[in-house]
Amino acid sequence: MVSRKRACHKKTVVTQTEGLLRTVAVQVSGCRKHQSLLLPGEEGQHSTCVRCEQVEDLLSMVVTLQEEVKRLRSIRDCKNEID
Repeated sequence: MVSRKRACHKKTVVTQTEGLLRTVAVQVSGCRKHQSLLLPGEEGQHSTCVRCEQVEDLLSMVVTLQEEVKRLRSIRDCKNEID
């Protein structure tokens, strides 16, 4: 298992690719590393670091793309078996 954690976040995004489990933690409540990039939170919520928020969004997109690649490879493999 490969694990990477960033010190500034409590939320975990997990992706599984080819048998490896990767855990990446990303900013939720204000990042000490990127103080100049903090956005004010909505009612009752903590501030969010712009950079960390972008990383979280990108990680989500990566997970979606990896799932799509896996699905398409499975379809391709099935077609190759039929031919």
